[in-house]
Amino acid sequence: MFRFKTAARMRFVSRVGLGLSALAISVLLLFSYYGQRVGSFTVDLNQEMFINKSIELSETIDFTSGLARLNAESIKGVDPIGIRGDILRLPIEVESALLDLHPGNNNGDNFLMYSFYIRNSGDASLAYTYSIFLEEASNNVDSAIRVMVIKVNDVLGETPQEISEIFAKVQGANNTNPGQPEPGTTRFSGAKIVTVNDRYDFQVNQIDHYVVVMWIHGEDIDCTDVGDNAIVEGKIRLSMKFSILDF
Repeated sequence: MFRFKTAARMRFVSRVGLGLSALAISVLLLFSYYGQRVGSFTVDLNQEMFINKSIELSETIDFTSGLARLNAESIKGVDPIGIRGDILRLPIEVESALLDLHPGNNNGDNFLMYSFYIRNSGDASLAYTYSIFLEEASNNVDSAIRVMVIKVNDVLGETPQEISEIFAKVQGANNTNPGQPEPGTTRFSGAKIVTVNDRYDFQVNQIDHYVVVMWIHGEDIDCTDVGDNAIVEGKIRLSMKFSILDF
């Protein structure tokens, strides 16, 4: 399903730890220097979605046990990754994991990757929205983070629709074109918002597939360990929240 060709090299040597946690279908990321274990990745359904609308979560597509919460493994000791001289291409570690994707946790040494499904088990079609927020950041880690969201609408349907997008902050003052999007990425939607996306006509028994990938991009000029841009001991926390979309 995912076809990428890359070769990766680590450019910088700043140690960061990565973990995730969530509330009301949220995805929280934390990076911490020297590989501190900083949490877990959970996906939660609030009462309106799980009880009132019968929306379910599962790591596996068979939904043998539809849940309101999923828990992913955290990782630690993360280094920046990327390709020396080719900022547009995915790190080879990420590419390899996507080509061999399995349910749930797909974490590598230097990136977090989690695969899960959401199903409409109710009796009526609906619309939902998800937003990814920048909750907290220190030491400029947010200047070099990449957040990749892969979504497949109606994954079991006759014509599943796959959308893949990588989000990043705009280029900093030391970069080639300050204020412009990083090459190959979509700029954050706001100072504290990575992206907002709506899903319309989510029909009964349809299943959507999500893969969320996060890493610090070593080919980003803003990923440095010197001066005002130092990211050593930096931390970052983001949240991804789903809710019913009312009209």
